[in-house]
Amino acid sequence: MKRNLLFLLMMSGILSLTSCKSGLSDEMKAKMKQLKTDWTVFAADLPAFGDSLKTEYDRMKKKYEKIDNRIVGATMKKNMASYSDARDANKLTMSTMTEEYNAFKKTLSDTTAAFNNWLSKTDSMNVSDDKAKPQYESYKSFLAGSRSKLQQWESSMMTAIENSQKDIDEAIKKLGEVPKPKPKMQVAPSKTH
Repeated sequence: MKRNLLFLLMMSGILSLTSCKSGLSDEMKAKMKQLKTDWTVFAADLPAFGDSLKTEYDRMKKKYEKIDNRIVGATMKKNMASYSDARDANKLTMSTMTEEYNAFKKTLSDTTAAFNNWLSKTDSMNVSDDKAKPQYESYKSFLAGSRSKLQQWESSMMTAIENSQKDIDEAIKKLGEVPKPKPKMQVAPSKTH
């Protein structure tokens, strides 16, 4: 009996010592807090990019459509082949980016849920720095990669917009300015006597 009691006391002492040793350091807590702040800012910025992407893509398509409606006949289509190729390339860039963005929103949503779950578990379970660090580094890397992806998309979008405007300007030069509708002639009423 004494032996069991002694064993229980030793085990509770060991457990209390290990629980005192565990837990996050102030430095790791500060790093995690900063990562949470950075993550929140990024998650708030991403939809703004998505809105810009949609707006610019829609605007681009409307501008192209105005030019496309003026290209009629086989000869004109042949003369405008380089315009058509450039238009298709710019639209493909924007379309692909839109698809990637939509897929990434889902990935970010899922990863954010896992990140927040990890933060709350790490906070409440007295996890040591050594156990928290691999996940911390993984989430930090994900966020850095996401920021890089967003910067790449922003750059690609700006390039596509600039190229699109150049293509449209060149097409207008080839096609001539948009003709203004001729005013309708008004026929004076005849004077019959």
